[in-house]
Amino acid sequence: MLEYLHSLQLSLRVARFVLERVAQEEAGSDETLSEKAYVSLITETIRASSRELDLQEGDDFQQYYELICTRMLLLPHSTRSRGLSTHEIVTCERFIEFFRLMDSTMRQQFDQPSNAFHPQQVRLVHRQYLQLDRDGNGLLSIGELQAYGKKRAFNPTGQEPTHDLTVAFVTQLFAEVPTFDGEMDYHAYLDVTLLLRDTTSTASLRFFFGVLDFHKQGFLDAFTLDFFLRSLLEKIREHGGTKLGGRFARFMTDYVAYRAYEDSGGRFSTS
Repeated sequence: MLEYLHSLQLSLRVARFVLERVAQEEAGSDETLSEKAYVSLITETIRASSRELDLQEGDDFQQYYELICTRMLLLPHSTRSRGLSTHEIVTCERFIEFFRLMDSTMRQQFDQPSNAFHPQQVRLVHRQYLQLDRDGNGLLSIGELQAYGKKRAFNPTGQEPTHDLTVAFVTQLFAEVPTFDGEMDYHAYLDVTLLLRDTTSTASLRFFFGVLDFHKQGFLDAFTLDFFLRSLLEKIREHGGTKLGGRFARFMTDYVAYRAYEDSGGRFSTS
């Protein structure tokens, strides 16, 4: 019962907070915030809570913190010229989590360190980029990104990496994001990181389907899957799992063959 009341209180405070901002922006009858106004709302809210969050004014990390939080809150919605409606913002679980940390009253009622927007959590995302950039040129190569999830920021003990990306997958990631002389910048790394963590939004699903559908057919066929499965099999063999890899490959080959028979072409369509 108490948890329900806290949740209800949080929802009401979020709604009031957003509606007040919409009124300030004179959004009109459609009650929408432009992307620019939404970004301003996020950064102003962070700066108002910077002392409580132990963010030092003028600290280099604060600008990265604001950037990362902004991308975290924008990505689920994609970029929309018409802006974001109050309903979209108020019902967005990610914005609610953000508000829960920023609001002085709500902050005391919920576990702070586990909040995705807590500075300690956000700092790890920033720190991993610095650790991946081995040559210190401010960009990530395909080889550098293959160490994603294995650096101390995400893997402090050196024993349990959060990710072990295949060459095929990383190569196609680079094909889907802006690059500079074949290397990925901070903004692209940030989007990839946030999308990897996002298992529910349409924006995330659309992005990773685009990574897999490298021929841009609108569906995944046996040939496309084989490209990624071969790379995955090599990764399994790297870890000494040759026997397991063989079984896995046979299982997936049989599965693709079955779908090919059932679907008259082995197509996994976007529809």
